[in-house]
Amino acid sequence: KIKHLVPEGGWRPPYLGLWNNHVCPRLGEYKISELTQEIMEWYMEDHWGLNEDDELQVMKQSFHLEKLTLQMAIRSVIPHYSVDKELLKDIKYHKGVKQQLEPLTPSQVYQAVQHAKGFMGDIFLIMLYTAMEARDIFDLKPKHFKNGVIEKKRHKTQFSGKSDIRMPIVPELQKVLDRHPIPLDSNECIFKFTGTWQNYATTVSKAI
Repeated sequence: KIKHLVPEGGWRPPYLGLWNNHVCPRLGEYKISELTQEIMEWYMEDHWGLNEDDELQVMKQSFHLEKLTLQMAIRSVIPHYSVDKELLKDIKYHKGVKQQLEPLTPSQVYQAVQHAKGFMGDIFLIMLYTAMEARDIFDLKPKHFKNGVIEKKRHKTQFSGKSDIRMPIVPELQKVLDRHPIPLDSNECIFKFTGTWQNYATTVSKAI
């Protein structure tokens, strides 16, 4: 069965999270020989639903990575296997791009702050005070703190592009940071979290 397949070198981020959360739960009980176009159509509909015209749709980047994840698993036993050629060539579907949400209003920000409790609440507050995204906080390290300023490379996203983060540590932010031990190793992540940064970001969103 597909759930028993492991690529050479094992599963690593970001494919580990995609395998555990999407590909294996939906396709793990099938054998490779049992995979069909109909099963992949079901995969798309179960994952992303249908559009307003009852047609198949996917999130372009997410589906691309999930296809690669499935392909990596199958290639552990069938080298050069192509998911596109074997399973998707006759499927018609729409490729969407995740839309950016409207900025929070001051009232919404205030309400979110009132609900920001515990570890994930602190992560939200750091995002609020610094305009950093969850992915950038995920690998925040002591070496990024320099003379009262957070300085680090911003991870590239489809919205923000890639740039440098340079944010003064205001007193309110310092109070939040003081609640979390700073590692002695300058290259050790400050905030410990098991899983991929995608899971981390989702958890932060649900927590507030």
